[in-house]
Amino acid sequence: MDAESLAQAMSKFDSFLVLISADVSPQLEKLSSRQHCQQVQSGAIRLLLDTYCDISKAIEDPSNGYEHPDLILPRTVEDMEAIFSFAL
Repeated sequence: MDAESLAQAMSKFDSFLVLISADVSPQLEKLSSRQHCQQVQSGAIRLLLDTYCDISKAIEDPSNGYEHPDLILPRTVEDMEAIFSFAL
């Protein structure tokens, strides 16, 4: 994928991740246990962050040919983990 298209996709993915609310979704509220709600929410956020990390590694890998990885990814993995620290 070319760097410009990838930057646009990652920007949209970043916006999606940042818009995820700390509130429990209405679907998760239907679970009978608050602990289960938190486990499901934490698991989903962890999967998204793991995916972001994998993408970040691929973009930063020189063998993939992206000259300016910092311009493609709107945030570092550490930034994303800090944003979602409430759920980890």
